[in-house]
Amino acid sequence: MYFEPKYSFAREILAKVIVMISIMDDTYDSYGTFEELQLLTDAIQRWDVDCMDQLPDYMKLFYKPLLDLYKKVEEKMTEQGQSYRVQYSINQFKELSETYFTEVKWYRDNYVLTMEEYMRVGVITAGINGLNVTSLVGMNDAITPEIFNWASSNPKIMVASAIHARLYDDIVSHKFEQERGHCASAVECYMREHGVSEEEACNVLKKQVDDTWKVINHEMIFSETSKVVPMAVLTQVLNLTRGFWCEDVDDSEHIESDDFNGNQKLNEDLEGHEEGSTAVDLLKKVKCIYDYDDEVTTKLRRNLESNVLKRKKGNYGKNKNKAGKEKLSTNNLDSDFSKHKEFLYKETRAVLEVGKKVGMRIIGNEEDVIEELVQEDLKKLDRR
Repeated sequence: MYFEPKYSFAREILAKVIVMISIMDDTYDSYGTFEELQLLTDAIQRWDVDCMDQLPDYMKLFYKPLLDLYKKVEEKMTEQGQSYRVQYSINQFKELSETYFTEVKWYRDNYVLTMEEYMRVGVITAGINGLNVTSLVGMNDAITPEIFNWASSNPKIMVASAIHARLYDDIVSHKFEQERGHCASAVECYMREHGVSEEEACNVLKKQVDDTWKVINHEMIFSETSKVVPMAVLTQVLNLTRGFWCEDVDDSEHIESDDFNGNQKLNEDLEGHEEGSTAVDLLKKVKCIYDYDDEVTTKLRRNLESNVLKRKKGNYGKNKNKAGKEKLSTNNLDSDFSKHKEFLYKETRAVLEVGKKVGMRIIGNEEDVIEELVQEDLKKLDRR
């Protein structure tokens, strides 16, 4: 979920943990008996190699590599003086195991769930919360203990990400899950609780999935969280959410290839727009479904920041006297500032239009959003 070379170890950790979670998920869903799963759950909670003896042979093939994986990660992180990070990921893994077993008990007992009861556990069994925390383990020194505490406290952006993953997964897979034997999904819970058809339930849940994007966008851009949590961390949550979306879409329906040409399309449309305006920064932050090349946005940001600095210093309001020396013209500077303001409104509208074409969702009244973005850009100008 991150491409930068500096995060290579973080990618390695995350990829291996994803594999272990996938194996554990299948074990709870399809392979283990109730008694065996009770033993596995207890062993994971104890996190002790001595628990191996109580497990059936096929579970040992999962449990021992799980402990070995985290032991190696901890050794590596100890070398960096950050061994504390590993325990946060282990805690998430333990919680995931517990909630998997809760669903097993529900199925065994034919327990009739309310939607609220299901979602309390379902957002955890979606697995994305654990991955969000684990994705931070191998990242750089900017990820402090405070960030791990925040990530482990169910912040709004991660709750929205988990709801998104849980509901979308249930919408596309609930029929298969019921056929092979599983506790009721969100679809069945909603149908039973509200007395509606499967189609009606799915439509309501899809609307709730859409609403999670609004929360994620708001938390990344306008919330207090965005001011104190590094953007690299928030982007991880966004990217993992997008990854779950793409995986579930691939399972549920055919998507025309043109729908995934957002990178090239957005790069083409952004050419000629000056980067660094809040509008382009906004577009970069809320790339919910599509991504685009950082080189393009870096170049654009550099251009606008350079031009803003020149405008602030009056370079656009200068002319030359007879001696050939530059002289500041206040009238010209005021005129150029006014033109710059007009440019910002035009630029912001244009960039938002590009964003909407490739799936960006705008929160609230569009004109109010534009006004807020332009004023934020003007503040940047004043600071210079």
